Amino acid sequence: MKKVSLITLCYNQLENATKPMLESLYKYTNPELFELIIVDNASSDGTKEFLDEFQKIKNNVTVIHNDENYGYAKGNNVGLKIAKGDYIFLLNNDLLF
Repeated sequence: MKKVSLITLCYNQLENATKPMLESLYKYTNPELFELIIVDNASSDGTKEFLDEFQKIKNNVTVIHNDENYGYAKGNNVGLKIAKGDYIFLLNNDLLF
């Protein structure tokens, strides 16, 4: 089966965007079908700590913490470099499935 790489970039907005997106993704999508790469652009609202814990309980998640806010394009490029899927999708962190 071909695997999909989902890459999402986040910067703060943990409660308003990132958490709801992750809850929605795992509620409606089979985690065996994708790898999830989350790139945190140096959030300061608890996102880093939340993502570290989330990565521990989901075996298809890779979290990358940038030491500064690289912006949209460069931040996504960090995730693209490690993607292993046959198909790659860039997801905004406020997307709901």
